[in-house]
Amino acid sequence: MYSKNQKKDKDSFLLLVIRMFTYTRKFRWLMFAYLAVAAINTLISLAFGYIINKSVGSVIDHKSSVLSMLIFETVIIVTAGVIFKYLGTYLSGIFRSRVMSEVREHAVSHIQKLPLSFMDHFHSGDLISRLSNDIDTVQKFIGSSLFQLFIDFITVILTSIYLASINLKLYIGSLIIMPPIIVISTFVSRPMGKFFKEASSAVGKANALAADTYGGLPIIKAYGLEEHFLNRFEESINSSIKSNSKGLHLLKFMPIFNILLWSAPFTICLIYGAILSLNGEISPGQLPAFVYLLNNIVWTVAAIPRIVADFQQSMGTARRFFEIIDTPTEREDGMDFGVSDEEECIRFNNVTFSYTKTNASNANLSNADNEPGISENPVLNSINFSVRKGCKVALVGASGCGKSTVLKLIMGFYENASGTIDLWGNNLSKWNLHVLRDKISYVSQETFLYPASIRYNIAMGRPDASEEEILQAARAANAIDFILELPDGIDTMIGERGITLSGGQRQRLSLARAFLQNSSIILLDEPTSALDTISEAQVQEAMNRILEGRTAVIVTHRFSTIKDVDEIMVMDQGRITECGTHQQLVNADGLYARLYNRQLERQVAV
Repeated sequence: MYSKNQKKDKDSFLLLVIRMFTYTRKFRWLMFAYLAVAAINTLISLAFGYIINKSVGSVIDHKSSVLSMLIFETVIIVTAGVIFKYLGTYLSGIFRSRVMSEVREHAVSHIQKLPLSFMDHFHSGDLISRLSNDIDTVQKFIGSSLFQLFIDFITVILTSIYLASINLKLYIGSLIIMPPIIVISTFVSRPMGKFFKEASSAVGKANALAADTYGGLPIIKAYGLEEHFLNRFEESINSSIKSNSKGLHLLKFMPIFNILLWSAPFTICLIYGAILSLNGEISPGQLPAFVYLLNNIVWTVAAIPRIVADFQQSMGTARRFFEIIDTPTEREDGMDFGVSDEEECIRFNNVTFSYTKTNASNANLSNADNEPGISENPVLNSINFSVRKGCKVALVGASGCGKSTVLKLIMGFYENASGTIDLWGNNLSKWNLHVLRDKISYVSQETFLYPASIRYNIAMGRPDASEEEILQAARAANAIDFILELPDGIDTMIGERGITLSGGQRQRLSLARAFLQNSSIILLDEPTSALDTISEAQVQEAMNRILEGRTAVIVTHRFSTIKDVDEIMVMDQGRITECGTHQQLVNADGLYARLYNRQLERQVAV
């Protein structure tokens, strides 16, 4: 009985093939040209059958005069074959490389547009696996296997027409055994796709563990966790091997079918063809020509079990690949309202927000919307505040109270679950996110630097900035002194994530980047959290200079950096519980005063 699940798998299989084929649309003329050349190459192979037929017939009939003409025709056919074979190889190479570039470009472009809510629930190691191992399989399938299928189809059709015209009975008799063998082999290989997908998933988990090991190597060494992580890695690898072995176990039956497909048609053709030749139904020259051209069909059709196995393996990895591609991206609609003269730059109106606990590693990613929603314990709970133009506002509170989330909502990284956020008098949901982010400088708690030059890292927000503007930004961020001491100045290359620099130097480069962007609003997330006293003083001085004349929202737990801000908002369990200046809040003897005094006591103790 044909179950709904089987029908769903079939539909899914056809849908995946169609979807992969869409990556060739931009290169359809190149594809048509290659198909035309492939058809010509098939016709050239048929011409060799004609030569065989004529040459054998001329020998039997003792017509030596025909041989000189056949030699001339053979030279022409061989020359044409060399030319068109070269054209086919050349067009195929260009087509494959362009399709591969298209697939990778589309994948990377899509990932850049994914919301942070997706990244929050998806392991980077597994994502890298899907963008390396899985995407390689998809590229090879689209650029080679899928395309070769069309060429094989053309070859089989043209050859079949020619052979059937020679003798229909011999054509049917030679190939009659192939359909049942193909059907049986296809049925046997069908479950392989499931096992190969499981193997790919296990490899993804192993890659994720490898990324964790690399990123946390100091902690792993410090706590003696080498064996623990190695065991987990081996478990994932063994799981991959086990699933792969199950697929290969089914694959072992393929050689049996291949031998039958390769040998049986030729055996039948020679025996039955000899009988037909003795009966005078085909000429002596037609039989060797028939056997020669039968290769075009037999070797092509005999490869079907292997092609099916490739299909099954490709389908497993393709599903993992398209699970990422099917994940909804950030919205790209909205308008550019511009920076207005509104006195109020930022306003939160009864905003409640929580992070949805979705499991993005599940197979059906496309069904997980990965959007924030309201839960029993929201991160933000009905908060209200506004920030006036040119004001500096600080958010303080215990870890996990929602301070950093406020900044991420202003940047549009997440959609607020309820309430509204207005920027320059316009609702955030109506802004074009790309345009909005151009008007805001965001300095995150974890400073991100590319393994490139200092010049590149400062000018990321403004690639067209002049060298003088970059140096001016570095001066403003108190970074110019250490930059000029480096071997190549602003052209000095820094390691991955700026590992060759100190924490204070990395943070000052991040501030220089924000200064160069020259945005109306600056958001600072714990800019001095991991710095020593000297570095903190340097960063604080840079902050004061960069924030001058700008609207700023500063998240921090170091109260020494925010004594001079216009307003401090104290957050506790997702709510704003206190507002005021530093002195007002200290005098109020509330949560802020307790946190401040506790920090002051620790500093005195140190």
